[in-house]
Amino acid sequence: MDLPGVVGTFFAANTIKRECQLLLLLREYVTSLTMACLVEDQCHSTLCDALVQLCIEMRSLDSPPALIRTDPASGFTALCNNDLLKQHRLSVRNFLRESEHGSSKKRIDLSLADKVQLLKHLQLPGVSQASAAKKFGVSTSQVSRLVKAKQQIFDQFDTGNHNRKRQRAGKEEEVGSALFLWFQQKISQGARLSGPLLKQKATELAAAEGSEFTPSDGWLSRWKSRHNIAYKKEQGEKQNADFPAAQHWRQHIIPAILQAYNKDDIFNADETGLYYRGLPDKGHCLKGDELVGGKKAMERITTLVCANMSGTEKRPLFIIGKSRQPRCFPRDPSRLPVDYGHSKNAWMTGEWFAKWLKKWDGELRCKRRRICLLVDNCSAHPSNVALTNIELKFLPPNTTSLIQPLDMGVIKTGRVTTEAD
Repeated sequence: MDLPGVVGTFFAANTIKRECQLLLLLREYVTSLTMACLVEDQCHSTLCDALVQLCIEMRSLDSPPALIRTDPASGFTALCNNDLLKQHRLSVRNFLRESEHGSSKKRIDLSLADKVQLLKHLQLPGVSQASAAKKFGVSTSQVSRLVKAKQQIFDQFDTGNHNRKRQRAGKEEEVGSALFLWFQQKISQGARLSGPLLKQKATELAAAEGSEFTPSDGWLSRWKSRHNIAYKKEQGEKQNADFPAAQHWRQHIIPAILQAYNKDDIFNADETGLYYRGLPDKGHCLKGDELVGGKKAMERITTLVCANMSGTEKRPLFIIGKSRQPRCFPRDPSRLPVDYGHSKNAWMTGEWFAKWLKKWDGELRCKRRRICLLVDNCSAHPSNVALTNIELKFLPPNTTSLIQPLDMGVIKTGRVTTEAD
């Protein structure tokens, strides 16, 4: 096939796995310009969004139609007649299929995630097995087999590896199944299980069945991949949370608040620490060099974040530092884009929280507006503040990790944006 001479009309795409990350590569033929992005899986919808994103960066809006050659993976095959790609004047062809034209049709194995998407697509009105087979690039007989094993596929999707195409039984299959049951029991009890502990338990389970088995690191890695198990750092304090109190809050308190206030008038406020001099733990360097670290900068400030339930209003940040009047500040504090207070440890105090509430309460009184403010019951949040237009609602103790709205990713997103490189 002759390569075109116009830049941005012919591309090649493929996926590679590198250090537990899945990358989508897109190369332009004329200039050999190559771009990549991370993708979560090889589902056709994920690949479609990633291809559009990369092509937008590599092509101008008035570029002529472009062709993307890919391998015959199931995710790419399902994109051959994709409507979203057509809107961006893109088309996908499997080059291996073109080279094998006239030979017997190659079997396409769908990943577990693609199988689930196919089954959900069949539930749409007016979708037949034949149209679904054409959309996903498989045969109708394969679709029929998937429909018969529908419940089994959904069960595997809940606990299995979503990128797996075929379920292969590993060495000592019974030991692996018994180990997974034991693993689920221990996780439900809040246990922290390491790799050596899992291998030791596998040896004990094999001995109980009368066989000798010493699991290797490779066996453990494949076992974790089959059951979609990852080694992660614990997050938050949910293990010690009061689940019954949080459930009571959701079922009784929240409905009463929603009945009394509009979503625009329900606010949540919470504090977070910010090490403003801290450097990111990761950075760019040459592959052969070592990224040398240093002593962590421990200078911190406290930031009070406040926003309403509908997301239409955000209060100015309230910063608590150590200095009464930092040298970098203007003489007139009202010129700052944030509110500022100070304390000995740069922590929020009951006095500063009360001042912040009274200032906001005065603004609301002038607007003749009443709001409900949800806060946790820490010692820095006094309940005896005289307010006229703000109703304070305190979350139950030990429930902030479960029902604190700003702890559900809002503050984390802000911190990631602040600390991003």
